[in-house]
Amino acid sequence: MVKTPKVSIIIPAYNAGKFLHILLDSLNKQTINNFQTIIVDDGSTDDTCSLVKKLSSSLAYPIQLIQQENRGVSAARNAGLEQAEGEFVIFIDSDDYVAPTFIEKLINRQSETAANFIYCGFNREGKNGKTALPTQFIEGNILLQRINRELLFHAGGALINKAFLINNNIKFNTQLRLGEDLLFVYTILSKCNAYAVPEYLYYQTYQESSVMNSNWSLSNYEHNATAMAFIAGKINVLSERLPLKEKNDVSVLLKRSALSSKIKLIWFLLSKKQFSSTLSKLNEGFFDDADDALLTLNRKDLKKYRIINTKNITIWRLYFFFKKKK
Repeated sequence: MVKTPKVSIIIPAYNAGKFLHILLDSLNKQTINNFQTIIVDDGSTDDTCSLVKKLSSSLAYPIQLIQQENRGVSAARNAGLEQAEGEFVIFIDSDDYVAPTFIEKLINRQSETAANFIYCGFNREGKNGKTALPTQFIEGNILLQRINRELLFHAGGALINKAFLINNNIKFNTQLRLGEDLLFVYTILSKCNAYAVPEYLYYQTYQESSVMNSNWSLSNYEHNATAMAFIAGKINVLSERLPLKEKNDVSVLLKRSALSSKIKLIWFLLSKKQFSSTLSKLNEGFFDDADDALLTLNRKDLKKYRIINTKNITIWRLYFFFKKKK
C-alpha cells in the first residue's frame, strides 16, 4: 500500500538546469522522507527536464515531473498545487535550497500548534554576502508586521495547510508577474494566524539574471505600480476581520507600498528624460490618492515625491543634470 505523503514540495522551474540539482540534493538530505516532490517545468528551453529525469534515479524520493508551455511562475505553482497529495504544501524556488531539518521542524511546529501557516527564517544571499532574516520571530496575527517589513520571511520557507488553501480558494494570481508571492502570503495572513520555527532553514540564492536583481525596464516599473495598487485593493477588502485601528494601519501601509511603486515608475521616466510623458501622467491625476500615505513615506521617497510634484520640467532637468555630475 502506497503511503500518502505528509507534505508536497512544489517547485516551479524555468531554465533551471544550472542550479536545480542543488535544491534536489538538499531535499535528498532531509531528516524525514514522507514527502512528495512535484517539479513543474514551465516551458524551459534548456536541459531542465533531462536533468530531472537523469537525477531522479539517484534520489531517495520520487519526483513527479509536470511539463507545460511557458505560462509563468504563478501558473506553474498552481499546476503543482492541483497535483499535490500531501496534507501540507511548500512552494520552493528552483534556485534555492533548504537545511536537512527543514521539513521535519516545520511539521513538528505544525503538530504543536495545529496552525494553517508555519514559517521559518531564511538566509538571503546578496552581492555582499548573506543576511539572516527575520531579525525577530513573531507569531499570531502578523499581517501588519509583514506589510510593514518588520517581519521578513521567504514564501518558500513556509508550510501551508492544503485544505485551508482550497477551502478559501487561495491560489497564485496568474495576472501578476511581480508581487504574486506578496498577494499570496498577505491573503493567507489576512485569514489565519501564523506560527514560527525560529531557525534559519531556508537559503535564498542570488541570481544576477532574476527579475528582482536585473535592471528593470519601463514595463517592469509599470507592472509593479499596477500590481501594488491591485494588491492594496484586494487586501483592504480581506482585512475586514481585523480590529478597526489595525485595519486602518494595514490600509495606510498598503497605500504606502502602492505610492512608493508609483514614485519608482515616475522617477524612472524622469531619469530617462521623458519629461513630457511624466507631466501628462501627473496632470491626469497619477498621485491623486497619495494623501493618506505621504506621512508614512521614507525620507528618500518623500524627497523624490516633492521633486516630482513640482511638475516643473526645468527643475527636473537641473536636478538630473547636477545628479549626473556628482
